[in-house]
Amino acid sequence: MAGCITREADGELQTTVLDIGDSKARAIYVAGNPDKLRRLHGQRG
Repeated sequence: MAGCITREADGELQTTVLDIGDSKARAIYVAGNPDKLRRLHGQRG
C-alpha cells in the first residue's frame, strides 16, 4: 500500500495509507495514536 508519514505542528506523527485497487483509492487509513507510532519517533527518512 502507498502511504506517508507526516509530523504535525505539535510534533506528533500521523500516518496516512491508501488502499488502491482497480486504479482508484478504495480506502484511506489515518493513524495518529502516539502509542502505536512511538517507534517511528526519532527516525529520519
